[in-house]
Amino acid sequence: MTDTSDFTFYQRMTLYAAAACFADTVTFPLDLAKVRLQVQSGAKGSGLKYKSLLHTIQTVAKEEGPRALYKGLVPGLQRQMCFASVKFGLYDSVKDFYLGLLHGSSNSSESLASLLFTSQSSEIIASPHSFIVIKKAEEGSNVMVRIAAGLTTGFMAVFIAQPTDVIKIRFQASQGVFGEHRSVAKEYANILKQEGVAGLWKGTTPNCLRNGFINCGEIVVYDSVKDFFIKKQIMNDNVYCHFTSGAIAGFCATVIASPFDVIKTRYMSAAKGEYSSVTHVAMETLKEGPLAFYKGFFPSFYRIATWNIVLWISFEQLKILTRKVRESGVVESSIVRPIHAQSKITSHDE
Repeated sequence: MTDTSDFTFYQRMTLYAAAACFADTVTFPLDLAKVRLQVQSGAKGSGLKYKSLLHTIQTVAKEEGPRALYKGLVPGLQRQMCFASVKFGLYDSVKDFYLGLLHGSSNSSESLASLLFTSQSSEIIASPHSFIVIKKAEEGSNVMVRIAAGLTTGFMAVFIAQPTDVIKIRFQASQGVFGEHRSVAKEYANILKQEGVAGLWKGTTPNCLRNGFINCGEIVVYDSVKDFFIKKQIMNDNVYCHFTSGAIAGFCATVIASPFDVIKTRYMSAAKGEYSSVTHVAMETLKEGPLAFYKGFFPSFYRIATWNIVLWISFEQLKILTRKVRESGVVESSIVRPIHAQSKITSHDE
């Protein structure tokens, strides 16, 4: 499992945000190519401007300059700071809450709020029932609980980060010399002026569906695959295991999320009045054939798989680094002592 039991809520949020920002920076040209392929309309072979992932990257770099491959990076990083920190950072806490409900061990003192804003190790000290629930969460005893937690945190993250996603898509979809959308602040102001507050939450429905399912594909699949490899002794808990688990999670996430991703991208990047609703986008896309919902699939897969690999490897390494710094005495906190350390102290005292 991702094993963040010895970190506080705020530490988990920070680690996930840092890893996600790094992953976004590394894979951003792939994301831009995916967006360009998704927003162009027409059937394959009918003179489309962008032919493939590599061709899209080459065309953008040639016509708009190499810097254009990073159009929208600033709102993209803003998105990850609030989006990834919520959808990943809250996952363990929400999963523990659902496990508590499922096993009938939740009570008023073990509310979702208390799980979110305290470290799990402090919960162990407070209540033996919490220890049982957390251990079950660590063992991954119920995959449906993982899926429910993934959907929940995915939906929550979208509502918080949606405006940054709209801005990022607008930047990436815009063609022309880099600098057309130079100011992120101006882009926010323009949308507010022309489309109102609702414009910043344009495409929330497909984005909620996309990110709810993609979150399951990312964190739930990664969580489950990593557990399987380690328990079956196929791999040790090392960078090779993290790489393989991240790649599998990326593939599953792409397959699940592609139709929602295409609809979301087209709706967010469209001019005002071009589409009347999300359903209208879906129907217009369907006219191009069912495969239109998988436009940009391979760029999307390369991007999501690479993003997941970079995310999980960097996150796991950040965890190790943080623990080493803490153990060295540079950062000390009695609140975030590891679970096993707490267990050993208790058994020794007994």
